Amino acid sequence: DYYLRVTMQVSAIYHSFLKNYSLWSIGYRFFAGTRPIGGDYISAPPLINLPNIAPLVSASLAGAFLLAGLFWALRSKNIDTAYSIMICTIVAVSPISWDHYYVLLIISMLVSLINLSKHSFPTWPTIIFIIITLFMALFNDRIAGVMYLLNGGIDLVMANGNRITFASSLLEILPMVELVIFTILIWRLDVSTKQDGIPLKAV
Repeated sequence: DYYLRVTMQVSAIYHSFLKNYSLWSIGYRFFAGTRPIGGDYISAPPLINLPNIAPLVSASLAGAFLLAGLFWALRSKNIDTAYSIMICTIVAVSPISWDHYYVLLIISMLVSLINLSKHSFPTWPTIIFIIITLFMALFNDRIAGVMYLLNGGIDLVMANGNRITFASSLLEILPMVELVIFTILIWRLDVSTKQDGIPLKAV
């Protein structure tokens, strides 16, 4: 009942909400725009107004990432890596993904940190891991403030009916971009451990 009825009902409310970080929201952001769920929330126009294709794009992105996540998890060398990949995948493809869902990623981060240490912290994977961690921990909570700044401040946004530009609204996609890159990083770390005689720094 929860997955077949309740989830669909809630998703119908939040699928185009600006703070929903799910992959299911991407198509709506680009082709239908984001809409508020109350008077105090901001909204943004679409890049191209083609609302009929918005759900198709969203479903395609979520489906593709789900299949990729399942494939990477099944091919993983150890259960910890597979579990970490599936945590990221579930957060990404859930119809609704709030910012506090990212607390689950602490498990995946710890597993990735252990894998990095086993390889003596190779340069580029370590740099990517640090950047993603810093963005998730320090910047994502400040996205709203940056969006207001890019639109002339909160007073001007309110004067415009709580509307912001499409370009500035793309900042809200950043947490999902971080999650996708992080999932790929986890997979690449696992793949590298399988390549006999090839050091991780060369991958």
